[in-house]
Amino acid sequence: VWDVLSNQEAVEIVSSAEQKETSAKILAESAVNAWKRRRPGLCADDCSAICLFFQSSSPRRQNNLVDGGTKNKGIVSPGGLVAFGR
Repeated sequence: VWDVLSNQEAVEIVSSAEQKETSAKILAESAVNAWKRRRPGLCADDCSAICLFFQSSSPRRQNNLVDGGTKNKGIVSPGGLVAFGR
């Protein structure tokens, strides 16, 4: 992520996600797209992202786990950690 996105860009991407559960996926995909734009013709490296939310405005139930996976192919812990690998 940090090879192609600044800290501010990463914060803006994560903040713009409609759901916390999709934030890591959107960040990883944005980094891959930025890599492809900035390094045309080169293969994009694997990209993983983990988003940790330090503050939550309201308690959430963790009911998005389905059949050992998650709806959005991300992993959400009760503390607000979201992970995604691509």
